[in-house]
Amino acid sequence: MEHLPAVLLFVLTPVVLLVCARRSCSARRGSLLRRAAWLPLTVLCVHALSFALVHAVPGGPFDDDRPLAAETRAALEARFGLDRPAFEQWLHAVSGMARAEFGPSLAHRDHSVTEVLVAGAPASLLLGALALAWTLALGIPFGLWAALRRGRSADLTISACIALLLALPTFVLTGLLLIPLVFWWKLLPAAGLDQPSAVLLPSLCLGLPFAAQVARLVRSGVAEALQGEWRRTLVAAGLPERAVAFAALRLSLVSVVAFLGNAAAGVLTGSLVVEQIFAIPGLGAHFVESALNRDFTLALGMVVLYTALAYVLNWAADLMLPVVDPRVELS
Repeated sequence: MEHLPAVLLFVLTPVVLLVCARRSCSARRGSLLRRAAWLPLTVLCVHALSFALVHAVPGGPFDDDRPLAAETRAALEARFGLDRPAFEQWLHAVSGMARAEFGPSLAHRDHSVTEVLVAGAPASLLLGALALAWTLALGIPFGLWAALRRGRSADLTISACIALLLALPTFVLTGLLLIPLVFWWKLLPAAGLDQPSAVLLPSLCLGLPFAAQVARLVRSGVAEALQGEWRRTLVAAGLPERAVAFAALRLSLVSVVAFLGNAAAGVLTGSLVVEQIFAIPGLGAHFVESALNRDFTLALGMVVLYTALAYVLNWAADLMLPVVDPRVELS
């Protein structure tokens, strides 16, 4: 009975969903069912590979500067189930994962992995949501502005800024913004989340590289659209240039929406560096800490959470594509 939830989630559910997708009369419904079926299978495969990797690394969670007595080490391994065979440990971990239980944290021994994840998730999700907001709020208008002034000084300036933002590592960009805004002008707090304004600078540092990519996509998409025959038709029909520009912008949003799924996944992984720099108590700090402390259960819980979020966000981006352009079909 211990493994029944895992069998239902990772075996029976995908099979039922794939059978329903094959028998579905609607292509859209079939695509949704197939994507839903692959979610638990993807999480299971990533968990299995991560489990093998963390157990293949030399050392363990109880290896520190002060060596433990053999009896103490044996008692700790028995308490956390590390004395059992690796395959039996993996089956137990999968069964717990099916119930959203990842076991106790090996470093935070008074807390479970689920409690650690729940405590750090709000800060990371807030940071990621604001970073995506910066991505769209800065990337779309600047990309449109550059496309409408192609070849002029504004276009060259924006293109240079895009290249610079894409070339700079996150920690260098963070330092370039941190020094003037925090230490020179003292406009924003340096670290933590004690006040609402504290999240502005970290989210901006996290979102600027993705805003540069969005601006590049919008610029190239709008510039290509404005060279089409339909533009001459709309202008001849008497439509103002602003309406033509917004029509071209809508065509370019297809590539932007397709990129948002990867951007969301990049925000999740990029937040590890930003959270460390700004001392934000989010998931990134726990992820780094789990790797340094060899906290296997916490590391696996983080990997599963990140995998599920990245899959769902990419799926959501794919679902938005037909809304932006009805000619796009789900696959």
